[in-house]
Amino acid sequence: MSNAHLFINIMQKKFNRNKSEKVRKIIECFFNLLNDKGYDKLTTNLIASKTGISIGTIYRYFPKGKISILKKILENKFHSILDLEGFKNLNETNFENVLKNMIRKHISSHYLELSYHNALNQAILSDKSFSQEYNSKIFNLFKINGTKIQNSNKMLKKISPVKFLTDLLLIFNTLEAYTHRHIFVMPIFSKDEELVEFLKNVIISEILKFNLSTSNHSIGKHNL
Repeated sequence: MSNAHLFINIMQKKFNRNKSEKVRKIIECFFNLLNDKGYDKLTTNLIASKTGISIGTIYRYFPKGKISILKKILENKFHSILDLEGFKNLNETNFENVLKNMIRKHISSHYLELSYHNALNQAILSDKSFSQEYNSKIFNLFKINGTKIQNSNKMLKKISPVKFLTDLLLIFNTLEAYTHRHIFVMPIFSKDEELVEFLKNVIISEILKFNLSTSNHSIGKHNL
């Protein structure tokens, strides 16, 4: 390798390190300001002031400002948006425990990152394009993971892929609706474990018996 090529490689690595460090600082500051100011009052000017990174640089990495930063965070968290690992070993004897553990983890994840989930709600409600992109990613995530789970579980293989995907989406949306209401608006039950038990019963008695012929509307315009 010539000296020129070596120099270019060194500079490229340095540039990438600097970019990664700036992106990390921007995201870290975003989280701190979420906790301090809330999503509505959080601005790129505040981020620039706190980090010492210019507005131009912030928009170079995140072209739409704070909504782009939130998208980047969402990408990093997306695969843990609902813990479906227990479904791989699901059977008739552990069914209820698997559901309850999944529900507990879902509720716990919201408590651990209240500001993030609150910001996500606000972005979904205030930005139509973000909401559409989020819904599309949710659909594709469950479609891919649903196929993997069904392929690894004999009991779930008996369910049609369309029905299983519909059920997963209904479970996720039900958990989100009740969890958000319980945490951000008004407690539905005095104890979280009561909410866990309630949601478990809803999923078993209503969602998992949901007839495909009446649930196609929940899939909407997505192409299966």
